[in-house]
Amino acid sequence: MPPLAMSKPSTGPPQALIERINYLKQLLSNLPSTLPLERTNSTYHFYLDEDRVAETTLLQETNRVLEVSFETQRTTIKSMERGVRVQGLVPFLKKVIKHMNPSERKAFETAWLNRLIQGAKDSGAVIPSQTKKRQERESGGNDTDNSVEVHAPKKSRTAKRLTIVDSDSDFDMPAMPSAQQSTIPRQTLAPNVVIPSTGGVNLSQNRQGTLAQMGWQTWAPGAKDAHQKEASQRHREGREQFLCQQEAEQEEREQRKRELAAKRQRKHRAKKQAEKESADELSDDGNLHVVLARGANAQASRRAIDVAGASRAGTQGWRDQRNGTRGGAVQKKAATVNWFSPFLFDYIDKAMRRTGWSPTASVNYLQRENPVLFGTLHKGTISRWRVKGKDEWLPATMDKVIAGRALTASGRTGVLTPYPDITKNVKETLQGLRTAGAVVNVSITRGILIAEITQQQRHLLSKFKVSEYYVRAFLSSVMDWTPRKATRAARHIPEDAPDLLE
Repeated sequence: MPPLAMSKPSTGPPQALIERINYLKQLLSNLPSTLPLERTNSTYHFYLDEDRVAETTLLQETNRVLEVSFETQRTTIKSMERGVRVQGLVPFLKKVIKHMNPSERKAFETAWLNRLIQGAKDSGAVIPSQTKKRQERESGGNDTDNSVEVHAPKKSRTAKRLTIVDSDSDFDMPAMPSAQQSTIPRQTLAPNVVIPSTGGVNLSQNRQGTLAQMGWQTWAPGAKDAHQKEASQRHREGREQFLCQQEAEQEEREQRKRELAAKRQRKHRAKKQAEKESADELSDDGNLHVVLARGANAQASRRAIDVAGASRAGTQGWRDQRNGTRGGAVQKKAATVNWFSPFLFDYIDKAMRRTGWSPTASVNYLQRENPVLFGTLHKGTISRWRVKGKDEWLPATMDKVIAGRALTASGRTGVLTPYPDITKNVKETLQGLRTAGAVVNVSITRGILIAEITQQQRHLLSKFKVSEYYVRAFLSSVMDWTPRKATRAARHIPEDAPDLLE
């Protein structure tokens, strides 16, 4: 048979103590109407001071509150007042005993609860008969008398003693007469003799017991001061920490409010600006023909003006030297616009600041104001130039603006952007080969890239094929190299070269 499970001991106040407090509640609810109602100079204020509890103990602070409320230092609890204030005594007591230990609850019941019940009775509180019987039965009898009543036991009856004669014996013995033998009754007490209890405090007197009677001991020399000093120090440190935390949280909330307000203001300004620009566009009474004519003129102007060539003014001389014979292959005119040109980037910077650093709004504004120059500008291009989450340009962008063009060997590496170590190792290897005079072509570069990726980030090869197109872009953007075919003799030496040289 498995052992029986032990019940978990209760840590809350005992049920008997709760019933006693409920009994006090019934008494306070049935105080006579002759008592004053809500006196103006009432001293009934049942609440705990947290600082005092931290410095002393819960029982001592409870004792102080009740002494001040009922003024027991001047007189005993003889009369009470009716109203809401005295009704607040019961919730106060239940809250206090919930946080007391068993010894403190016993001392509290002895020192205060019984006296409060007796004081309510002395004030004339009477519970209806049926309720009173039930409360007395639940509370366990008399409230103020701890004496034990001993009743005398009943007298024992006398027992008859019989003598049995054996008729089979050889001699006939005369029968002994039956006799009754009375037993001596045990010594008993007289009925209704009351033996008073000797232990504890006599609760029949409506007077507060002393702490010495409850088993409390005095502080050792200097122990009380040390305890109070330590408690005060802990209280101060905790309060300072709490105030610092509250101040930091308040500052964080204020900063968040300021950021949200600034964001709303920028959004509002951008909206107003967009509405203004939209109104300017429709200033021609919404004439669709005017709008279409404006777009057609922009397209014609874009075809007439070479924006890409104009953005690279002063750097196109090398294109003219490529004449197709000994000067190299003929170069076509520039197809992409150099947005870092001073006369273009200045407009882009002003548009970004005007629209609250919004790439989309900036591109729309530029293309609306000057569709010829900024017709091919894309919002993704501007997004790569700014710092994410901030209203400023990247340092690399400013370097390109100062140079007036895109810097060589400063391009993107695509899928290898999060792995700068791979790019660095490949770059050093290629530069070492060039320094040694070895041949570097697309195939060799591709092999070096695959080797470095396999060694450091092998999982990239499952989705990254390292195509020749990527290798050529890598050499151009990172190394600033252009792959070319191997050189060969432009003309063969004629057979009669020695004769010609004579």
